[in-house]
Amino acid sequence: MDNIKTKQQNSENTSIHNIIQFLEISELNSIKTLMKKDLKPQILCLLYIKIISPTYVIGGSSDKTIKIWDIVKDTCIKTLTGHTNQVNCLLFMKLNENFKILSGSDDTTIKIWEWKSLESVKCIKTLSFHIDSVYSIINFPDYDKSLIASGSADSDIKLFNITKGECLKTLKGHTGSVMRLLNLQEIKSCLLSTGEDKTLKIWNLETEICIKTKIGHGDMVLDLILVDTETLATCGKDAAIVLWGLKPFEIKNILTGHKGTIRCLVSLNDKIPGIMLSASEDKTVKTWNKDKGECINTLQINDFFINCFAFLNDYSKHDIFIASGNTNGIVQLMKF
Repeated sequence: MDNIKTKQQNSENTSIHNIIQFLEISELNSIKTLMKKDLKPQILCLLYIKIISPTYVIGGSSDKTIKIWDIVKDTCIKTLTGHTNQVNCLLFMKLNENFKILSGSDDTTIKIWEWKSLESVKCIKTLSFHIDSVYSIINFPDYDKSLIASGSADSDIKLFNITKGECLKTLKGHTGSVMRLLNLQEIKSCLLSTGEDKTLKIWNLETEICIKTKIGHGDMVLDLILVDTETLATCGKDAAIVLWGLKPFEIKNILTGHKGTIRCLVSLNDKIPGIMLSASEDKTVKTWNKDKGECINTLQINDFFINCFAFLNDYSKHDIFIASGNTNGIVQLMKF
């Protein structure tokens, strides 16, 4: 990996560049490897479960397992087995003082894992609402705490009650795989979805209909995040990042610079307003200033693709840490 020189700052808090310390070669050399096997199963999804412990990260893998790591001890402390194909998505939630993990898999199922303690985590229910791979799961804590939505390669969005384990409604409208789902806290009955059909759809959960369909990409949309309270970002196979304004709902900007499929995004807005990261199959991680619409740093990675990010926003009071899962079967910490 090429050396990356630290950008020295003359003063503090005068600009975005005075806030960010870009990834340094010294930090990359000390990255913690949390899981590595000879077969190198891909890490496909990550969760940071700060509500239980600020040092726990959960990962779903192509080896069909879910692993829980302690990032201080640098070790896997729990492995959950039960899926018969790769684990694509995870959701951690609190329901009536109980903790649960939901996992979606290529085996078409969603598993509900009950967490009473680290030693007692177990699967308590398997839901088979879809007929193809499950790619995304979200909940709606400000709208209905028992309501879950799942998106699948069967092009459907399923709404189900986690307590009863019953499918309540199927939302149809996508013409290909549903890749990502997102809820907006300010609009409690709103669901957003993206997919293989290049679209971003907005659903009203109360009427259960699609109220808007937007197209901003030229190919499959792989990720969807809330950058801040007024901006969404999507990315995908067309190597572009589209920024969407919410008021009104329209394209604000298109960020270009990657040379391959962009697999995932993460916003650092809680710590650094307007800053987000993207990871691409061109083996780079780019740092973007959303407000200026420009790339402010590029990190070259030579040996793997990054599939997913998790922002460890409560891990450190002074530094910013991002966990990433990649095609080498490794979870890494990057510090800003």
